[in-house]
Amino acid sequence: MTIESVIVSKLSSIGAVYPLSMPKGATLPGMCYQFISEIPMRHHGGADMVRRRLQVSCWAKTYAAAITLGDSVRAALDLNQTNIELITAENISDYKDPEAELYRRIVEFYVWE
Repeated sequence: MTIESVIVSKLSSIGAVYPLSMPKGATLPGMCYQFISEIPMRHHGGADMVRRRLQVSCWAKTYAAAITLGDSVRAALDLNQTNIELITAENISDYKDPEAELYRRIVEFYVWE
């Protein structure tokens, strides 16, 4: 099982989840995820590790619903450890899209592989 399949499984248990962006007519509240960076790391054992930055955007019609979904995402993924992978929550940001009349909470994680 890949770390991405673990992430998608955990997010799917919370609600509608899509890769990269929200499609037209997406279920709300809903979320989309993407890996936005990948940095190779070395540790004392000499083996390479990779730290990936994961961004989960939580979309809803109300600010309260976006916050609630973001909190659920953080609870589902933060400090998740699968085999040797570790996911840690790092940053939360809030936005409003006035054109679409939707609220978005972005929760960012580091994924260590």
